[in-house]
Amino acid sequence: MTTLSTPDTAKIQREMAAARALDTDLIAVIIHWGVEYRTVQNSYQEQMADLLFSEGADLVLGGHPHVLQPMELRQLEDGRTGEPLLLFPMKKGDAFSIRYTHSVNLSPVTDTLYFTGDALVLESTLFSAYGWGMPVLADGIGDSFENTPEGFYISGIHKVQAQIPILLQQVPDHRLLLNGEEIRLLDVLEPGTFIRLLPGRFSLADRWKTRTPAI
Repeated sequence: MTTLSTPDTAKIQREMAAARALDTDLIAVIIHWGVEYRTVQNSYQEQMADLLFSEGADLVLGGHPHVLQPMELRQLEDGRTGEPLLLFPMKKGDAFSIRYTHSVNLSPVTDTLYFTGDALVLESTLFSAYGWGMPVLADGIGDSFENTPEGFYISGIHKVQAQIPILLQQVPDHRLLLNGEEIRLLDVLEPGTFIRLLPGRFSLADRWKTRTPAI
């Protein structure tokens, strides 16, 4: 047993090493920390988070303050350093889709986006079953709703995204649909890999160093 006031870092490191040895898809740590009703984390929480991430945590969830505190996405050193993992050549105006299985109702979802040159814009979503977490027009998402033979279709979303974070797992099993081809990301990257889809320019040297699936 260890507490935040007097953390046993050696014990934490031993337990994190045991977790890594299980070779799981993801290591999540739930920790009781922070000051009640403070909406900003303190330096102690930041130091503990640094330790946990350095020891292999993929996700750190904290409780106790009874209010929301900031969320942070980090790039980690075990392949999550910000170096390109996959490159998909696109030109301004190109569209592509992300298809995945909804983690709650286990039904297929297809989000369609287009590339503006410096951002990704979510334009529409197609899904086959309503349930928790699915969008509705009443939420202010999109400007058109259709019940089509393929499923429920919401268009006119126009949501600009600088990047799209994705944690690769068997469910949702993300796939990219680009230029008529479907690329299952788990076929080219390991489960538990954290990736970010984001626009950017790359050189020929980048293409030599990085996997570029045939599309």
